[in-house]
Amino acid sequence: PHVRTLASQGLGGLGHLGVQFANKMGFKVAVVSRSAAKKDTAMKMGAHHYIATDTQNAGEELMKLGGASVALTTVFDAKSMEPMVKG
Repeated sequence: PHVRTLASQGLGGLGHLGVQFANKMGFKVAVVSRSAAKKDTAMKMGAHHYIATDTQNAGEELMKLGGASVALTTVFDAKSMEPMVKG
């Protein structure tokens, strides 16, 4: 069966729960965050991939993974979500 990718933007109060639930539901989880500061935390919570937008383009990196079937965002800034939508 095809494993779907879920892109999760935001790893705060709600984002970390989304990562854990998505992993348990069988998604390949890609966390998108502003910097690499939360990478270790994201990976411990079940992320398979981590995209730091200060050095990577979220849409391009998600497309390298085959694209995301689901986008989960818990951030308030529409401008920061735009690049992720392209993946």
